[in-house]
Amino acid sequence: QAISGFPASKRTAIRCCENLFAQSQDFKMAYLLIAVTMLHLITLAMLFIATMEKSWWMWDSTETSDLWYNCRFENSTGTWLCATTKETEWLQAVQVLIVISVVFSSVSFLVFLGQLFTMSKGGLFYFTGLCQVFAGLTAFSAALIYTLHNKEILPDSESPTSGNFGYCLILAWVCVPLLLCSGVMYIHLPSGVTSNIMPLAFPRGKEKFCELCKREAYLQCTQCQVTFYCDAKHQQADWVGIHERICHLLVPIRSQKDIPDQAARRENQLRKTKLIEICKLVAQSKLSEGKHEEALPAAHCLLYTSIDVHGPNTIQLIPAYLLLAEANMGLDNLAAVAELLSQAEWAVLKSPESGPLIQHQLHRSLGRFHTSAGNLEDALYHFANDIYFASEEYGLDSITTSKGYFLMADIFVRQGKVLIGRSLYSKVAQTWHNHLSGLLKTHVKIPQNCDVSSDSFYEISQQVEMDEMLRAMLEFEQKQFRRDAAQTALLAHCLAMLWLLRGDFQKVLGFGSTALQASQQIPKHDLTESIQRLLQQVQSLQTEPQPGSG
Repeated sequence: QAISGFPASKRTAIRCCENLFAQSQDFKMAYLLIAVTMLHLITLAMLFIATMEKSWWMWDSTETSDLWYNCRFENSTGTWLCATTKETEWLQAVQVLIVISVVFSSVSFLVFLGQLFTMSKGGLFYFTGLCQVFAGLTAFSAALIYTLHNKEILPDSESPTSGNFGYCLILAWVCVPLLLCSGVMYIHLPSGVTSNIMPLAFPRGKEKFCELCKREAYLQCTQCQVTFYCDAKHQQADWVGIHERICHLLVPIRSQKDIPDQAARRENQLRKTKLIEICKLVAQSKLSEGKHEEALPAAHCLLYTSIDVHGPNTIQLIPAYLLLAEANMGLDNLAAVAELLSQAEWAVLKSPESGPLIQHQLHRSLGRFHTSAGNLEDALYHFANDIYFASEEYGLDSITTSKGYFLMADIFVRQGKVLIGRSLYSKVAQTWHNHLSGLLKTHVKIPQNCDVSSDSFYEISQQVEMDEMLRAMLEFEQKQFRRDAAQTALLAHCLAMLWLLRGDFQKVLGFGSTALQASQQIPKHDLTESIQRLLQQVQSLQTEPQPGSG
C-alpha cells in the first residue's frame, strides 16, 4: 500500500528490490552465523592456550610460572625443568574456575551444533548462550583472582615485584569479553536464522506442519497418513480442494525419502510431475467455476511440489504463483496477491530465458491486480505489455491476444473514455467472429446436447470466459444511447455460434434472433444471410428424429 502511488515500472523495481533485500537478509544471517561460530572457536582455542601454557607469570625469559608448574630453563641442557606448583587456596580457586570455563565453553559449542540441526522452527539458542556467558564469568573470576592474589599464589622463594604478568593471563582477560559477547549473540540470534540458512535443522518427519498454512499440525489424513493439518477446517478444505484426487499419489512420493536406486528416483520424479499437472488442472477448473476458496489447496500443492522438483525462484513456479494470485484476487486478498506477483516477477527477472508466453501471463495477472486495486493507469501499462507479448506468442489476431484488448477496453470505459473502449470492443468482437466462423466450417452438424468443447474445442474454463466476455460486450452495447446495430449483430452472432458448438439450441435461437433483428436494421448487411442460415440449421436439427425415438 505504501508504494501504490508509484507508476507500475517503479513499483516493479521496488518489489524486485524487496526480493533482493530479502535475499541479502538471508546472506546477512549466514554471515552472522559464521561469525558467531568462528568467534566461539577462536575464543575456545585462546582459553585452552591460557589454561595449558606455562606463562601466567614471568620473572625473566628463563623462569616462568603457570597454574600447574613452576619452570626454569637450564642453559646447560637446553631444556625446561618444571616442578609442581605449591597449591594454595587461591591457586586452587583459579584452577577450578579456569577449567570450568573451558568445560562450559566446550559444552556450549557442542550444544550449539546439536541445536543447529535439531532445534524446532523458531527456537532460540538460549542454552548455548547461557553456557557461554557462564564460561565468561568463570574466566573473569579466575583472571581477577590471579591478578589480585598473585603474591599468595607465586612460590615463596620468588619475589613478585621482580616479575610481570605472562601472556597466558592476558589471553584469559581477552577471553572474558569475547565469551560474554558471543554468549549474548547466541541469546539474541534471530529465530529465523536456522530455517532460512540450515534446512537440515528441520528434517522431514521430525515435525508435522499443516498442508495449507504450514503451522504446527495435530491431525493426520487417515488414508494416506503422509499429510497433516492444524485443524479439521483445513483438512476438510484440502480434501474438497485437491486431496481427494491425489491422496493415493502422495503415498509413494512422500513415504520415500532417500532413494538410492536411480530408476526409482526417476519414477518418483515422474509421479511428482504428474502431481503438478493434476494440481494445475484442478486449480484452473475451480477458478473457472468461480470457486476461489476451493482452488487454493490445489494451487498451494502445485507450488510446493514445483519447488520440490525445480527449486525455489525458478521460472517453473510462475504458473503456481499466478494461479494462487488469481484465487486470492477472487477472495479480495490483495496483499497476498501483491506478494505472489512480486515473487513471480522476481522469478522472471532471474530467468532471462523466459519467453513471451510467461511474460504475457505475468502482465495479464498484474493488470488484473492493478484493476482490482484501482490503479487504472498501471493496469493499462501491464495490459499493453500483455498484448505485446501475447501477439509475439500467438499473433496479433489471436483470441488470446484479444482478451488483452478486452481488458484494456474495460479500463478505458471505467475511465470514461467510451469511444476508445468501443473501438477496442469492436476489434475483439471481430476477432472472435472470425475464429468461431472458422470452427463452424469444420463442424457442419452438431448433435444436440453433446458437449464437444471440452474434448475438441476448448476447456470448460475457456468456454466460460468466452461467454462472459461476449455477453459483457453485448450488454455494454445495448446500454449505449446510440446503439451500433452492426456491433450488436456481430456479438449476438458470436454467442449464437458459441452455443451451437456447445449444443445448446435454445440459446442459439435466442442470440440468433437478437443478431438477426440487429442486422436487419442495416440494409444489405453482410451478416444477415449467415445468421439466417445458422437459425435454419438449428431448426432443422431440432426437427430431426432422435435415434431410438421411433
